[in-house]
Amino acid sequence: MKKLFIFLVAIALIGSYAMAASAAEWNFYGQARVKTFWVNTDPAGGGSDSTSLDMQLPANARFGAKVKSGDVAGRIEFGSKGGVANRRLIYGTWNFGPGQLLVGQGYTPVNTFYSRMENHDTIGMGNYGRIYNGRQPMLQLKFDGFKLALVAPHKITTIGVTGATGTTLSIPKIEASYSHSFNKFSLALLGGYQTYEVEGPIKSYEVDSYVYGIGGKLKLGSVYIGANLYSGQNLGQYGLTQKGNDDAFYNSTTDAIEDSSTIGFLGVVGYVVNKSLSFETGYGQNEHSRDTTGDDEVAAYYVNAKIVMAKGVYIIPEIGKIDFKNNINGADEGSHTYYGVKWQINF
Repeated sequence: MKKLFIFLVAIALIGSYAMAASAAEWNFYGQARVKTFWVNTDPAGGGSDSTSLDMQLPANARFGAKVKSGDVAGRIEFGSKGGVANRRLIYGTWNFGPGQLLVGQGYTPVNTFYSRMENHDTIGMGNYGRIYNGRQPMLQLKFDGFKLALVAPHKITTIGVTGATGTTLSIPKIEASYSHSFNKFSLALLGGYQTYEVEGPIKSYEVDSYVYGIGGKLKLGSVYIGANLYSGQNLGQYGLTQKGNDDAFYNSTTDAIEDSSTIGFLGVVGYVVNKSLSFETGYGQNEHSRDTTGDDEVAAYYVNAKIVMAKGVYIIPEIGKIDFKNNINGADEGSHTYYGVKWQINF
């Protein structure tokens, strides 16, 4: 009798779980991608050029699911960074009427998506003028086009303070954005702030990071134009995706934190021939500067075509150049010229 009772309870639990699962709507998806690029490297300081094949499963190949059950929804997505499965997205949302609450790891408010650059070491001009903070753990409120988020802080270190005993973090990173779409034009305003203290043997040192920017996209028939512009301070500590020397550092001569200032931008122009073929070209750049050293710049430009072979099947041939220019000491850092194809099948 006891065994029968346990069996019936187990059946009831399984049944209730199945009913709960059936009440939620699950939609699975995947994107298989492979990059095949030939990269010609002009090394820093001169020397002989070299060309090599870079063929890899890029980090943004993915598999995931979107789930919805009434006012509650969620998303789970894994990628292939470094050839190993990694967590890209895992969050839940609650639509409470006038707004939405998001809990988990998702794209923060400080992100723009205008470029489809597919080069060998990044996507979407992520290191070269794009405003991109990626996917981070956060709590976010959304009201129509306005987003406000408390985001997990980035890169909390003593940055070389002599005799530092540790750091003090009192508040999360704070980000906000506002976006609006007009008839043929969309506009986004965004900004973020992070602060913490380094505890020295005699006094504490504040390390403040911030970014603010604007972006937009315009459609004129078959032509589209996208661009963003941003400025900020100590963006290495903030976590914005960039190349170059963008970190604050401790100046032992003045016994103070020396800030790094950044300005960056990108612009793209595209032409849609038809549903199966489109072209895009773009240019991006950022520049970092400090009070006691020189500037550090990096720039990139490209042209590509998106060819739709069948529903969910794409190839994107691309050619471009990344110019690392000079570092803060005025020394040449070389460049990369690349050409190849990104292959993709969505399922």
